[in-house]
Amino acid sequence: MYEKINNKTSIIMAACDENFFMRQITSTSLGNISKYTDREDYEMILVDNNNQGRGQSTLNDRNNIILIDKYIEVEGDIGVSASLNLGFKNSDTTTKYLCFIHNDVFVWEGWLTKLRLLLEGGYDWVRPSQGRITREQVKAALEGKNQETLWEDAGLTLVTRELFEKIGGYDERFKSTYHEAAFRKKMSKVNNQGLSTDQVIITHIGGVTIVGTDRIYGEYRGVEATILDNEL
Repeated sequence: MYEKINNKTSIIMAACDENFFMRQITSTSLGNISKYTDREDYEMILVDNNNQGRGQSTLNDRNNIILIDKYIEVEGDIGVSASLNLGFKNSDTTTKYLCFIHNDVFVWEGWLTKLRLLLEGGYDWVRPSQGRITREQVKAALEGKNQETLWEDAGLTLVTRELFEKIGGYDERFKSTYHEAAFRKKMSKVNNQGLSTDQVIITHIGGVTIVGTDRIYGEYRGVEATILDNEL
């Protein structure tokens, strides 16, 4: 058993659910968080970017799966960074930690408690490793029984509210896949302690649902890559 931390975490998820498959993946990820996270440990904030008028019906469907504490409808397309910042602005100001999670990420038992203990130990941000599709593979990796390479993942970041406010959140010029790389660069410019850890392993199955399809975001990637390389 892991020591309980008496402080809620704001879990902020941005979705760009432009088709049925994407909506199903988001709902499944929400249900997964509900199953493997103690309810008293978090508030759930879902920012539904570019929801195309489906907001209330989608929310009604999802509330049968998980209680969403704060649901934010965005009918137009404001992009990933702006969506995550909007989630932060609507979070409970008393929460000490913020968890930004992609809507195609799946977690396992004890994930939040383990990550929060690292922040309690002095880190300002922590990020789990990604990999292992099955429960058996996750368990073997956590127990050190296989030698397969794990890799750092941008699908889930736990950060202190203090650091997030200090760096000014996500850079809203980044609407698509480079939002996490830009966020890391912003963090690197201030004094902080971070850790990528194998103590928690997540499964990240898609890499597409948070940013929509190429039809929506393809046009931004070249511009964002240039900003990332030359301005940050």
